[in-house]
Amino acid sequence: PPDIEIHEFKHLERQNKIGADKWIRQYLESKQFRLAEEIIAFRFQINSIKDREARNHCRQECANNLSDVLYDNLVSYAEAMKLLS
Repeated sequence: PPDIEIHEFKHLERQNKIGADKWIRQYLESKQFRLAEEIIAFRFQINSIKDREARNHCRQECANNLSDVLYDNLVSYAEAMKLLS
């Protein structure tokens, strides 16, 4: 889907800025770095959606991801919702 492409493109853009090897190493080794990078990418993803209801649904889905084992339970759902607003 286009919003996920935007999310991944933002990661690529950030990798190009600091170097892919360095970015990947930091992403894998640092929860703080991973959280910061996912917040950046998720915000771009969410903001790319024009329909308000769909955008809110995406925000909830992204918050679920950040608070799930998929992203190593980086934050609680409530905290993720705050960070993505």
